[in-house]
Amino acid sequence: MTFYRALIETRAADAGRELGDAALTAFKEAVAPFSGAVSGGSSPFSWSARISVEAHGAADAVALAAALVTRLAADAGLPAWPVVRAEAVREDILAEDAARPGPAPA
Repeated sequence: MTFYRALIETRAADAGRELGDAALTAFKEAVAPFSGAVSGGSSPFSWSARISVEAHGAADAVALAAALVTRLAADAGLPAWPVVRAEAVREDILAEDAARPGPAPA
């Protein structure tokens, strides 16, 4: 099993509704044990979380993260908007990518 950093992003299918600060705070606390970070916004109406999970592969990591994040979001009181982006990157690959120098300024 390997650690992956997974992103689960949702978006309202319509105008949506404002995200309450209390719900976002509760969501942030819920994902903290998974080295989690959350965001939420109103332009567009969305919320997302990036967490660390241990899985056999990237596909398993995405499935696990999606199930976990959507459950934690519901428990925190966030709307059950459709998932529009789900991705996972092995943590060692993510670290290599972060260490790579960016393009030279023009």
